[in-house]
Amino acid sequence: MAASGTLSIPPKTSGGMITVLVNGDTKREGDETFTVDLSNPANVTLADAQGIGTVTNDDATPSISIGDVNVVEGNAGATAAVFTVTLSNPTDQSVTVDYATADEMATTGNGDYRRRAGR
Repeated sequence: MAASGTLSIPPKTSGGMITVLVNGDTKREGDETFTVDLSNPANVTLADAQGIGTVTNDDATPSISIGDVNVVEGNAGATAAVFTVTLSNPTDQSVTVDYATADEMATTGNGDYRRRAGR
């Protein structure tokens, strides 16, 4: 949301300051920019009417983890084993990770589970 105001520079001084508050967060994102535009000058001409502010991201690239799951196999049919995948912190960028099942003591050859892979 844009905001505006008036900066008054007292006589016999060389300038003034405009303060813009930058909100912190814990979301991984790219650096972001905003502008402060000067307009409607009184008793002065505009030499450079726009300042660019850059908000530099300080949040770490998230890590990804997968949780373990226990499933009772039952006597017939299939039961879903749903693994929860979590990020260490949110990001404004799309995250992808490949996945694939691998036999251990349970094997696809014995019909213990159905092989699964994807992106």
